[in-house]
Amino acid sequence: ISAVDAAMEKLEDVFASRELAKQCDAIGTDAFRAETLEVEKLLEARIARSKGKRFKRRVWPNRGYSVKQVDQICSQIAKHLAGTEILSIRDARIAVFKSRRGGYAEHQVDAFMDKVVELLQRQEISNS
Repeated sequence: ISAVDAAMEKLEDVFASRELAKQCDAIGTDAFRAETLEVEKLLEARIARSKGKRFKRRVWPNRGYSVKQVDQICSQIAKHLAGTEILSIRDARIAVFKSRRGGYAEHQVDAFMDKVVELLQRQEISNS
């Protein structure tokens, strides 16, 4: 299973890189970097929220993602954005959160993590 997952991740990275490279060529490097900066600002705004309040919470007794674990990855992302720590696409993609009563709403966290992966891919394109 892990070999198949790794192959699927690699394929997704290749397709995403090609698509982003095409987009960069079509709109130009400056516009691409501006769009990347917008994604970065969006993520920074979410991360700037107080711990425990970064995403909508599930109403008790419903379950959501562990607030502690999600806030922990948000701290890693903040360090990456500040340039003090490197976060790989794979690390962002394989982040797994335990289910907890009253945790963060999964759909919001999942959408946020998708944007994190997109930002990391955009940064890779910009740096190459």
